[in-house]
Amino acid sequence: MQIILFEDKQIDKLYPITLTRAGFEISCGGISLYDLVKRYFRTQKVSYMVRDYLAGAVKERCPVQKLKGSDFLFINASVVPSINNMKELEKKLLKPGVVLENNGRIVGARVLGRVLGGTMEEIFSELGGKVKKTKVMMFDNLWDIITRNLEILGDNINYLGGGKREVYVGKGVVADKNVVLDASEGPIYIGDETEIFPFVNIRGPVYIGKKCKIKTFADIKEGTVIRDICKIGGEVEASVVEMYSNKQHVGFLGHAYVGSWVNIGGGTMNSDLKNTYGTIKMQIGSAKIDTGLQFLGCVIGDYSKTGINTSILTGKIIGINSNVIGMVSKNVPSFTNLTPLGMTEYYLEQAIKVQKRVFTRRDVKQTPADRKMMEAVFEMTREERKSAGVKKGKIRI
Repeated sequence: MQIILFEDKQIDKLYPITLTRAGFEISCGGISLYDLVKRYFRTQKVSYMVRDYLAGAVKERCPVQKLKGSDFLFINASVVPSINNMKELEKKLLKPGVVLENNGRIVGARVLGRVLGGTMEEIFSELGGKVKKTKVMMFDNLWDIITRNLEILGDNINYLGGGKREVYVGKGVVADKNVVLDASEGPIYIGDETEIFPFVNIRGPVYIGKKCKIKTFADIKEGTVIRDICKIGGEVEASVVEMYSNKQHVGFLGHAYVGSWVNIGGGTMNSDLKNTYGTIKMQIGSAKIDTGLQFLGCVIGDYSKTGINTSILTGKIIGINSNVIGMVSKNVPSFTNLTPLGMTEYYLEQAIKVQKRVFTRRDVKQTPADRKMMEAVFEMTREERKSAGVKKGKIRI
């Protein structure tokens, strides 16, 4: 059996997170769907179908196998990467000829036969199969990544740690004697070669990946996921921080999602609760949607950066490759500089130069695929900047 991960037409509902990554690369519960299916199904035979402009960059991060044979397990890239979802998929898709559906979205299918090109709907129509309903969790909205992470983290850590333990500690972890690990409300996972500095408090469930540095006086609270090679300080609660991102200094990050290669400046704070204690609305395109959530922080896209003492209001979205300083009281488009004096465009050429510099600091090589993706996203978000009134010109502080 070969696994094929596929994106459907609703992948754009997860922008800006999925502007620069495939849906199956989203971290939730300490792991991505791509990594979880390989681990759970004990196979390297994973292929995928992604948007054309992303294909080169994704291939460098996620090795893809050529399609072979005639037994295929299709899984939607927006399936939440939880151990319980994997068990449900395995159970419901044990026999070929079944298509699983949830709220009108194809969740997965087990098929026998030759797979031809086309959309997933066309492929499944050609292959046939019995449609069954399922409760497998999906990312339907941007904020689902934050809420689902809270729901699945404890069970996922137990799976990733190889069994129920209060604390899982990887190889080569260095922790000062004045570190508090509180697993009374959930397990704690600390990946290989991570360093935990003095006077750090970690309260589970918390997942910390490989080669991270958790800085002195950091307060890492329940529901937090920090992926590999991050530097984290200050207070973090119920948030997901993707690989290669830094929040080294004092400041609060709560009920938030932070992409890769993000740098959060000292004193940056986000709000995750309204003064009215009411539900939080999130601006998605031209629509303002009530999330129904009392706690919801911000979403920060890949490569973006905040200046010192930046304040981000509840439910705000900062796009890809944006630089913000001051008060973020409305969404910030991708490739935008936000200062107290207004918004100006962050030029593509400069963004590519900065990407190369930050990659070099972590011994990562910038490739033509990285640049191609950056160019594509810049063009895709041009109208977003125009609608928001972003001007051309140099950044002024």
